[in-house]
Amino acid sequence: MVRELATREVLRRSALDHADHIVPLLQRIELRGRGADVLPSYLRALVTEHGEAGVWARLRGCADLAVRRAAFRHSFDSGLIGPRDAVVSFPDEGDQVVRRQLIRVIADAATPEDIARVLLRGRSAEGRVAGLVKLTAEELDPADVERLLVDPSVLVRLWARRRRQEMGHDPATTYAAVARSTATPAVRARAYTGLGETGSPVVREEILDLVQSAEPALRKVGLSLLRDVATAEDVPLLLRLVGSEHSRVARLAGEVLTNCPGLWSLPDLAPLKQAADPELRRRAWWLHRRHGGWEAVIADLELVRDTDPHVAALARQPVPPMYFTPTSARKQRIAELLADAPLSRGRRLSIAMAAGLDL
Repeated sequence: MVRELATREVLRRSALDHADHIVPLLQRIELRGRGADVLPSYLRALVTEHGEAGVWARLRGCADLAVRRAAFRHSFDSGLIGPRDAVVSFPDEGDQVVRRQLIRVIADAATPEDIARVLLRGRSAEGRVAGLVKLTAEELDPADVERLLVDPSVLVRLWARRRRQEMGHDPATTYAAVARSTATPAVRARAYTGLGETGSPVVREEILDLVQSAEPALRKVGLSLLRDVATAEDVPLLLRLVGSEHSRVARLAGEVLTNCPGLWSLPDLAPLKQAADPELRRRAWWLHRRHGGWEAVIADLELVRDTDPHVAALARQPVPPMYFTPTSARKQRIAELLADAPLSRGRRLSIAMAAGLDL
């Protein structure tokens, strides 16, 4: 009885202004099962009074995201809007789910010219991929493909390389030309990344020039390329870059070092561990810890007494490795650090027992 009365009152409020508030509520009720039949009845009442096109146009502009998404889906499925509408709506659409629907419609049914203009040259990486997948090499403008070879998106670059090859051009040649051109540092960096993705070698001297560049973008790509060709001669430079003010550069330099643990030793970290800047001490701890095993425990025991409480807190839970016995030198260092480590007695005991120490 109450439900029937409530339903009648809802159906009576069929002005479009009412629909903006009622449809989102009914949509949520529908998901719960009970009262699920009210939404279809209310939508039929709205259509009877205002016409299908007017109702769904209003709902496509609803502030409620779930309603907007459902309204676009219904509008495309029922033919209320088509590719032309999608082309017009796409550039200003901010919701990712609706944007994905628009991309699908444009890629499936729009003209090659519209696909190129709206998707290939648009801000959405997903749209650029869809455009490259949909259009054949014959339909694509070579300038668009060449530009997309150095796109920020990995997937866009992949498809651009495929299309470039289908056009009879070697992507690596284009990458090499752009990498050594007067393009912006960001574009040149992506060209070097593209060279790496094609498997084309970059000479070591050129990589080192990039690593020492004043441009962070080029420095980053240089460090990425250095990972597999670093030598012991590069260690001092890499340790300096671990102290860089650019955190991404510092992390990449650290990754090169951890990728080549045989090129350096733990005493090389002493200047960083003794630095006045707590962030540099944290980076030194991270590098030390990446040695793994008992060295990770030693790194934690060293850091836990750091004067900066935020840095010290990073090492509050050292866990001894299983099935490994520390060397005598490591055992001695662990004993020294455990003696006054600001840890609970239980944690100190567990470390000592695992290391074969008496505490």
